[in-house]
Amino acid sequence: MISPIVALLTEIIPSPSVATLSPIVVGSNDDGVLGGDQNVSTQTELAAAQLNEGQDRRQLFVGYWDCVGTKSTKGIGEEPYHAHMHNLWTLQNVWLLIQFQEYQPTAGKPFAEDQYWGFSDNPVKHTRPMMTTGNGFGVVTSSGWEGDTSQWTGTYSVGEITFDLTETITILDHNKIQWGGKIILGGEVVGTYDLLCTRQNQGHNGNMPTA
Repeated sequence: MISPIVALLTEIIPSPSVATLSPIVVGSNDDGVLGGDQNVSTQTELAAAQLNEGQDRRQLFVGYWDCVGTKSTKGIGEEPYHAHMHNLWTLQNVWLLIQFQEYQPTAGKPFAEDQYWGFSDNPVKHTRPMMTTGNGFGVVTSSGWEGDTSQWTGTYSVGEITFDLTETITILDHNKIQWGGKIILGGEVVGTYDLLCTRQNQGHNGNMPTA
């Protein structure tokens, strides 16, 4: 969701000196699970089993979603933001795959982003590694749901620049989700997004709508 904002920021920001540089390694184990830890799939499955139904609410997110709202970037201002999500279970139903596709941006090519929603162990936390067509990679984590809202924090890196990222996901009802975030660099908010996502029956021919 942050790809188009970060793409603009990396063109605007002259130097990564104010960014907190953080090495991020993307690995793969033998069964194709993202991450360098050979046991990440098992840990995710066991951690999910420890959560009550009210905390593991990923099933609600499965399906097709149309997301409409705004994004803002330092130096650019606020713009309309339209995207689609196709969310489905993957890797033996251990991870929820969030496939996010921007739709008809005001400038440039639409971005795509994949996120894998699972759980870490000791302590049990929601975790979402994400990777994008903009050659970026990030990870956000959450301690869980408070009512219908979950708060997420983490980082997102492109090249030598690492942004801090905060997100708020609020379930409005079974068919509507509010999804917002802030992108932070050197303690300053340099980008935001706020989307209302509405459940759709399906995409064209049973596939995710294309830009």
